[in-house]
Amino acid sequence: LASVSTLKDGISTKLAELTAGAIFGEVAALTGAKRTATITAIEECKVIFFHKDVLEKLIGKYQSLKDRFEKMIVVRAEQTIQKLIED
Repeated sequence: LASVSTLKDGISTKLAELTAGAIFGEVAALTGAKRTATITAIEECKVIFFHKDVLEKLIGKYQSLKDRFEKMIVVRAEQTIQKLIED
């Protein structure tokens, strides 16, 4: 279990919780954009790291993986915007 938060003007806002099998860091890795959130482990976690080059090769080879990441990025952006509006 991990917490996703963002920091603005010194105020931390919790955006989500990640559970087993969750993916994070994909937006920065795939777009080159600056990181927008911090992930903090709440419980012991096992993390698998894919270097940007490896991730790009996998996405280039498997269209379904590319489609899934693109959809995930859109959903995450929508959820983040909604959470920030609510707070």
